[in-house]
Amino acid sequence: MYWFNAAANGLTGSLPSLQGLANLEYFRAGYNRLEGGIPALTGLTKLKFFAASYNHLSGPLPSLNGLNMLQQLLVAHNFLTGPVPAAPASLFPFSSLLCPNPLDTVPGANDAAWNQATGYLPWWENPFSSNRCDDVFEDTLESQ
Repeated sequence: MYWFNAAANGLTGSLPSLQGLANLEYFRAGYNRLEGGIPALTGLTKLKFFAASYNHLSGPLPSLNGLNMLQQLLVAHNFLTGPVPAAPASLFPFSSLLCPNPLDTVPGANDAAWNQATGYLPWWENPFSSNRCDDVFEDTLESQ
């Protein structure tokens, strides 16, 4: 089992490329001050857990195609934008967090899978009114 755990270390900079790490199963880099985008996850066919919440990551979520072992995706509390990729069927119910992030929340074909994976209906709304993907950043993005 191959792990990478750099959570809660006050790290700055960007996430490294994960290309070539075909045996990586668990990746944790949440609760830091990392910036930039989430690197491509292509080829990480054994990845089960990816956590990068509570950073300053921006840009789109990478494709999750081919991640047939992925059980949890935790990318909440960043500045991720754009459309949400299709959810792998392997995601456990109530296991993933996408919000808050200023992601596109236009209803789409992937909503049912993300509703199940996040446990929220709709997926872009947490039970706390201030944590909705579609409105939490309404006034804060311009001030940062």
